[in-house]
Amino acid sequence: MITKRQIELLMKLSEKDDEYQTADELADYFHVSLRTVYQDISYLKTELDNHYATIKAISSKGYCLQIINKEKFQIYMNNLFNNYYQKFHFDDPLSRNHYIIMRLFTTKKSFLTQTQLQNELYISKSALSADLKNVKQLLKEYHLELYCNSHSGVQIRGSELNKRILILKENIQFQSMNQITQQNFNKDITIIVEEVLNSHRYIVSDVIFQSLIIHVELSVQRMIQGSFVNDEEIEEIQENEAEYSIALDILTKLSKKFGFPLKKSEVYLLSINLLGKKNYDEDDVISQELNDFILEELIKINHEYNFDFTCDLNFRIALALHIAPMLKRMQYHMQLTNSITLNVKQNYPLAYDIAASIMMGIYESYGYKALDDETAYLAIHINLCMEQDKKMAEPKRVLLICPNRKSETLLLTQQIYRRFRQQIQDLTITPSYRFSDINLADYDVLFTTEEQVVNDTIQAIHINYFLDEKDYLRIELALNGINDVSQLKNYFDDELMYFGNAEDKSEIIQLLCLKAERKYALKNLNEQVMRREEIGGTYYGNFVAIPHPEQMISNDTFIALAILKKPIVWQDNHSVKMILLVCIEKNNPRALQLWYYLSNLISDENLVKKMLKARSSNEFKIVLNELQKMQ
Repeated sequence: MITKRQIELLMKLSEKDDEYQTADELADYFHVSLRTVYQDISYLKTELDNHYATIKAISSKGYCLQIINKEKFQIYMNNLFNNYYQKFHFDDPLSRNHYIIMRLFTTKKSFLTQTQLQNELYISKSALSADLKNVKQLLKEYHLELYCNSHSGVQIRGSELNKRILILKENIQFQSMNQITQQNFNKDITIIVEEVLNSHRYIVSDVIFQSLIIHVELSVQRMIQGSFVNDEEIEEIQENEAEYSIALDILTKLSKKFGFPLKKSEVYLLSINLLGKKNYDEDDVISQELNDFILEELIKINHEYNFDFTCDLNFRIALALHIAPMLKRMQYHMQLTNSITLNVKQNYPLAYDIAASIMMGIYESYGYKALDDETAYLAIHINLCMEQDKKMAEPKRVLLICPNRKSETLLLTQQIYRRFRQQIQDLTITPSYRFSDINLADYDVLFTTEEQVVNDTIQAIHINYFLDEKDYLRIELALNGINDVSQLKNYFDDELMYFGNAEDKSEIIQLLCLKAERKYALKNLNEQVMRREEIGGTYYGNFVAIPHPEQMISNDTFIALAILKKPIVWQDNHSVKMILLVCIEKNNPRALQLWYYLSNLISDENLVKKMLKARSSNEFKIVLNELQKMQ
């Protein structure tokens, strides 16, 4: 691997091509020993053999660069700049870490010494130690080990499959080919994959095709280097599958082209990749088991979120066509990566939460646990099918279940009409014993003053006979939803705010849940929230996490807030300083609009920065007042 100094040496020689420069001159210029100059020149002579130039050496004169083909040599030099300087900014720790991983993956030796890495990175021993510590932590996330030996150096140990997952997810760039060779390599692979897919009449989308090419290129690069997936790392698939035949055909042609041995484990790996990317259409057979599962999940969504997709046949088919290949990916541990996961969470938080609920159903039914990236892809599909209630601005037909006689409900009806006359088309009052005679389809909103009614199957919102401000807020939310983002401040309460420090995620969730349980007489809130954390991540970017219960268990909608002085790790090494514990009241579908307006808040980076500086409820409210300006 050519080093920065060797590139600079080549540049120095190219400034005066066909002129000789002595080893002493070069040693003084680069502040290195003569031995280092000899070693660098020797490496460059080997490197340049096939790169349209050569270095001549005459003992009495020194070294001279002779350019054989100026145009091609310039392309080679441009390639060095593009692939080295632009991709590895060594003043950036992350780029140094990626470079270290890349070098450890591409070295022809078993180990790289720390001295080699120091020289290539131009950093001190202590700086390299800090970088290696970060690399070790990153490798641990992929179940890999950074092995260090005081004599031999360092190397990466672990399964080849995990190494490839790391390379793909962390976008590790390899520098083992010059630009022309890389272009030809990409072209040859693309042509072979295209030919095989066409010969098998196998249809894939453009996006899937590009993803497949990336997978194949990486596999071929690793196999050329002698790194293969072991049999025990990969599950076998049925060899009568069309995908197996295609994978075998592709790798047979590529092994002949690039001279690596063909191994069955690699064929299985490519087959699984194809299965996970397979395009299903309506003519494909979706199993009855999957149909039944989807219907059960849609019934659950209707019960928990009040979105009824059960009769939407197109949505059910679309969901099945998405979930079928996703289950294959999950089965073979090849879930997709998604560069816009945080954007999906921020912009479609409700759709993401519904997707997470379906993923929990998959875990319970199939035993596969989804990554956030796969959940985000599912959320995009769900969001397409979610529309705002078109009747939101229209006056509502209201049913009030109340045990009192009609003459005794006059005060209650007057209170409701006084506040909400414009939003109510009709208000009907009935006792619970006559409830069975009522056609619920005739009403848009149900309220009740009977606590036990809320606990039954009736989807009614509980209010007190003598209305207080909380009741008015419930009625307002049920009738109108949330009309603008500034209304979010109605759901923050001083008693549910915390400003300080926390050791970890569990501690801060428990603290906020305890505050909420005391204020709203809730039970098992912490248990519900922690169960939701197991389903999928609740980190939403910008140092914000939004934990919430798995099910709607509250009669109130509220947000408990924590702003921490020091960040804590929430998930996947993401740090969090602001925690919004969100509870949506049950039986009120319009309360779910809170998610839409929360997305406006958490995606506004400048607003979040101001919130993170708040050290009291008063300071936080001052920032909340700026929500008025977001209209």
